[in-house]
Amino acid sequence: MTGTGLYVQLGLEADFIAIGRWMFEKDDLEKFRAAVASDAGAVLAKKLTAAEKRGCALVAHETLKRVPAPDEAEHPRAELLKLKGLALRLQPPAEGLTSSRKFLTWIAKEAKAIARIVEWLDDAVG
Repeated sequence: MTGTGLYVQLGLEADFIAIGRWMFEKDDLEKFRAAVASDAGAVLAKKLTAAEKRGCALVAHETLKRVPAPDEAEHPRAELLKLKGLALRLQPPAEGLTSSRKFLTWIAKEAKAIARIVEWLDDAVG
């Protein structure tokens, strides 16, 4: 089983910080989809909307073209059901922040802001 993680990439192309599970293993994917399809999924959707308003972006290893069975294409969380992973890319750090002593404090603050999503994910998937 793979747990939730923090990914930090600092380089020439881009600075990229994400938190979540990039790719679910089969059993974890089934647990995730069951939770998303249930009432708990509505809670996740609200939390994701709030995170996106903070400048986070939802990312995943792979997204299916169709909602997998047994769920319907019209499911209110159809887009989440198509995901084969769930991670949030944090808003890009301000220019010069990655070479500052304040960088770790910034990551901690941003991670704390989306901690409820990580908790939801860990509770739903294990």
